[in-house]
Amino acid sequence: MGGPPPSKPAEPSASSPAQAEAEASNSTSSTAFSVDGEADASLTQRDGDDSRSAFAWYRDKGRIVAGTYDAMCDAVFTAWSKDQGRGPTSLMTAADIATVTALNQRDQACHLEAGTLPSSTWW
Repeated sequence: MGGPPPSKPAEPSASSPAQAEAEASNSTSSTAFSVDGEADASLTQRDGDDSRSAFAWYRDKGRIVAGTYDAMCDAVFTAWSKDQGRGPTSLMTAADIATVTALNQRDQACHLEAGTLPSSTWW
């Protein structure tokens, strides 16, 4: 689920991915949302306290979109691509490893075609 870009970028504080994950899972507040109610809906969904109310919040705000697997992959990749280099920080998420791999391969193919794929990678 997504929305407008955060009002201010998050500042890294963790020294490792494991520490970042632990800090995120223990967080009880959020300052990354500029739409009233979104921080609460996000935390409610994350914690699983009342998933129906979180779902209703996102539905009522027009944030839930449905479509075929291919259409949704196209939509998320297109929206993410438009943000690249424009300022907003966005990320793609996926429900499974196969979809993550497909989206990563699509991004790499776009970079190869544009000649912008770095010569070294972090993995």
